[in-house]
Amino acid sequence: MTKLKIEKMYAFVAENDEGEGVMAFKSGNTWLPMVGADFKRIDSLLPIAKELAKASGKEFKILQFDNRTDVTERYVERGNEL
Repeated sequence: MTKLKIEKMYAFVAENDEGEGVMAFKSGNTWLPMVGADFKRIDSLLPIAKELAKASGKEFKILQFDNRTDVTERYVERGNEL
């Protein structure tokens, strides 16, 4: 069985006071960012994004990020600062 490797990420993004940010929704006491690595996940989040856009009066974008870089070691070595 071939293991999948995440090469792309997709994020629902909307404008906010700072410029733009990743959209999120609350599930119980937890905020969940609206991101995914495949279109199955994006399809499942799309109705939520539409609801949030309607409620807030703000439009959203679905952005693709596809420059994979592992920053684990640099992040840990610098004390959580990139």
